[in-house]
Amino acid sequence: MHDGNLSIANFTLDNKLTLMKLLRLILLSAILIVSIQATAPAANTSAIEVIGAEFDFGYLPYGITLLQRIKIINHSDSLLRITKLIPGCGCTRMVPNRWEAQSGESLAFDLFLDTKKIGRGHFQKSPTIYTNSAAGQRIETKMTGVAANPGDYALPVELSPNEIVVHRNASNSIPVSIKNVSKDDLTIKLAAYTLDPNIMITLPPTQLTAGRTELIKVEINENRLPAILSDSFTICLNDNRKTRITVPIRWED
Repeated sequence: MHDGNLSIANFTLDNKLTLMKLLRLILLSAILIVSIQATAPAANTSAIEVIGAEFDFGYLPYGITLLQRIKIINHSDSLLRITKLIPGCGCTRMVPNRWEAQSGESLAFDLFLDTKKIGRGHFQKSPTIYTNSAAGQRIETKMTGVAANPGDYALPVELSPNEIVVHRNASNSIPVSIKNVSKDDLTIKLAAYTLDPNIMITLPPTQLTAGRTELIKVEINENRLPAILSDSFTICLNDNRKTRITVPIRWED
């Protein structure tokens, strides 16, 4: 009888210990689940995407007005609003196409830089855009390059003309000669940049050998261009300095 009571008592005690272990395991699991839920990244509800925020124009004619296009896409589930624009200096203007974008929509900015107001040589400008989005409340842009007169720098190619002036009611196809004045063969690429869709650039199809001259074809649909034209295209070379050169495109004054 005594042995039977002892067995029952031991059995009850074992059950209590097992139950306590089970409760402790359940509690730890619950804490772990809550912790994972608290620290896991939220769904893409506050994200914005910025395209074209930075661009290196390379060498460009001093005195022109540069245009840099920026696109902001609202991937969040709430309204994106531009709250403030800071150009940075009197040489830069910021022109948005609108101030708000619903979920899935986008905003576009035109950044204009008047190189006459910054002088010749290297430049870097960083206009800033402020929004109501926690993911991109402060968007810093960057425009870099070298404003120069012809002959200021020894470049591996010569372009003629180095600036395209569009005459109304004139030919819509403008050739730009490019001569390799270096000792090495060069390849030419067009920098990834959003031109006006009514301007098309065709580069030479082959490698530009040393001493050779080829043509870059610029085709323009002037009937659909804006009243104020301040565009450009930038070529990239594969020389040791990875030279970039920008050719402005503007209306005749």
